[in-house]
Amino acid sequence: MVIWYDQEKKEFNIILNGDSLEFDYTLPGYIFPEISKEFTFEHTGETKIGNVKFNLSLMQNNDQIQNCPLDSVVIVSDVKVCNLTLDNESLIKEVYESISKETGKKVNPQKSVRNLFAKLRGFVVSSELSDILDHTGMPAKDLSHHALREDHPVTNPFYEVVYKTIIDILRGYLLLNVKQEINRLGTLADNVVKLIASEIEIDENLLIDFGIKTEEIDTAESRMLKVKVAEDVIGNLIKAEIENKTKNIRRRRRKQRAQKELQKSLLEKYKKSPNIPANLKESENGKFIEDEDGVKRKLYSNRGIKYEIKPFGVGKEKIMSDLEPVGQFCVYINSENYKFIALNDAEDNLGLALHIAESMIRELTRYKNPLANKNEIDESLSDFYQKSYTKLRSKNLFE
Repeated sequence: MVIWYDQEKKEFNIILNGDSLEFDYTLPGYIFPEISKEFTFEHTGETKIGNVKFNLSLMQNNDQIQNCPLDSVVIVSDVKVCNLTLDNESLIKEVYESISKETGKKVNPQKSVRNLFAKLRGFVVSSELSDILDHTGMPAKDLSHHALREDHPVTNPFYEVVYKTIIDILRGYLLLNVKQEINRLGTLADNVVKLIASEIEIDENLLIDFGIKTEEIDTAESRMLKVKVAEDVIGNLIKAEIENKTKNIRRRRRKQRAQKELQKSLLEKYKKSPNIPANLKESENGKFIEDEDGVKRKLYSNRGIKYEIKPFGVGKEKIMSDLEPVGQFCVYINSENYKFIALNDAEDNLGLALHIAESMIRELTRYKNPLANKNEIDESLSDFYQKSYTKLRSKNLFE
């Protein structure tokens, strides 16, 4: 590997196996547009500003991993410094505590983010790692150990912005592409929950009106804003989605028009807020209705129990469910639970429906009696299977 760096222009180029890996779209995989961030640090009694550039690509299959000239994310300053790892637990905790504070609710570190990071390749570049010398006259990069010196004034502020940005990028990427999966799981779970609400005895105060639930209501942008992904990262992610989905249009004559059409449709899908007519009403059969634009929307007239399918965080993969007894009752179902993942990956819809049903009944039993023992929970589950299993099995879970 040869790394060329122009000190005056602050430009660099990396040559690997004769090919240029400069800051452009030469890496394989799902390419993220260049992102620039600033960080502040204290040096010689002054507060100074440093800069970081991110040139990253996500490997989406084994072929891309094998064909990528990099095997990790590389920290660069004049030359390659070291590989970037996402294993500083205290810094990860700090990032997620900041996210929790912004969102107003506890957000745990996500295993899915760490799994994605293992497939990330590219460069994180900062000239300050080389240019800023400490009181001993040394830069942040440890020349003898190919690492960053922990005692240098630039190192910790640099890592803080790098961790926050990369975690934001990966959280946003996960949210950008989950719409179809959320709709599928949401429809299945809604049908399970409505069946439970109609079949077993439940405190009326726990029931809510599902009202209108439609894939038109939420957008990728709004989902990312809700969980406080940085706005500049959101913009870059939407841009990345459009560029990655239009870059493979081959036919030259049709390419420009096709790209414009696809870009327009993707912008509408990922960015624009929906316009739900105020006069939207339920159809006679309680299933579908067309709004004034001819868009069909599914309506749920039945009442149900508030629930949320979400990741519980690292170290909680064996927990299936939990409940929120304070304020409005809500059952939380762990999307990172090993059983949930196994059933979902196998597309075992009945198995997943039963898993959701068992989770709901388990938490309802615990809510009714916080001291309920294993036998009492087993009795509630057995009653459900005796009374409702046949109905659930014969039900179209996605209608």
